[in-house]
Amino acid sequence: MPVWISQRSFPSATPVTLGRTRYLDHLKPGLQDTVHNYFVAHRLEHEVTLACLRAVGLARAQTLARNHRRGSLDSVKKDLGLLVPILLSQMYDPNDVETLRRETTNRNVTSPRPDNWTDLHWVSKYTPHRLVLRAK
Repeated sequence: MPVWISQRSFPSATPVTLGRTRYLDHLKPGLQDTVHNYFVAHRLEHEVTLACLRAVGLARAQTLARNHRRGSLDSVKKDLGLLVPILLSQMYDPNDVETLRRETTNRNVTSPRPDNWTDLHWVSKYTPHRLVLRAK
């Protein structure tokens, strides 16, 4: 069963994922703006990964695959998907960043791309992440 688990409890940032996504570091400033703008407009939504994929775009993702020998566009999409929760945890308190995971294994749950993201025809699924509002 899928459950929302905080990045503090089960962080996406590990030595392996940080190493795997290092070639994307130059995208962080633009993606930080994308994340900020996404949550200003959609505070309680969980499609921030799709907003980041849109910001990168198909052409740039293909160039990244070619220039960094990632092997395929799918590898770049997966790496961008790994980068999003890492970036969220750097921008916000990791207690406030949640990822949809399988309760028994803590593996990420993927969701199909919603129909309203038609420009992302090159993306079939993504992992939902959200910011939570906590009472102070």
